[in-house]
Amino acid sequence: MLYLQPLLALAVGVVFIPQAVLVPILQGFINQRVKTKITVMRHLSEEMVDHDSSLKASQHQAARVQRLFATNVSIYRLKYSLNFLMNLMIQLGYAGIFALGGYYVVTGKTEIGTVVAFVAGLNKVSDPWGALVDWYRDLKVTQVKYDLIRDASTISPSELQDLGRRDEGP
Repeated sequence: MLYLQPLLALAVGVVFIPQAVLVPILQGFINQRVKTKITVMRHLSEEMVDHDSSLKASQHQAARVQRLFATNVSIYRLKYSLNFLMNLMIQLGYAGIFALGGYYVVTGKTEIGTVVAFVAGLNKVSDPWGALVDWYRDLKVTQVKYDLIRDASTISPSELQDLGRRDEGP
């Protein structure tokens, strides 16, 4: 395609460049919110296990539930915004191919088959690209979860000594 019509190939490439920049940035924001969500859920579950039925504790729990809900909503807003931007870029790519390709066809610089080939090529590339972005997003969220588990399970040397002293008994 690059050999056939370099400018049309550039139009297809321009579709993916903003996505390659936006996806890591927005995913970073999503990761921060996922970390907050998991932390709030941990505190919420700790309070449930402690089962403090005082009015202050129940108000505190209600505030945590509200924060959890707000965090979930912000995660979904970011995810759907990212999906919207990716779909918009793909559609703008089609519009660019049709506009530039139509101009080339009218001026006799190319044939309609070339434009159809570019549209088909963009269609063939957009599905694997979407799958790659989904994989990247899942990977980053999983890394955040793993880091939180690793950090929670890490015991400092002083804590380990304290555990050893407790196990030795009096």
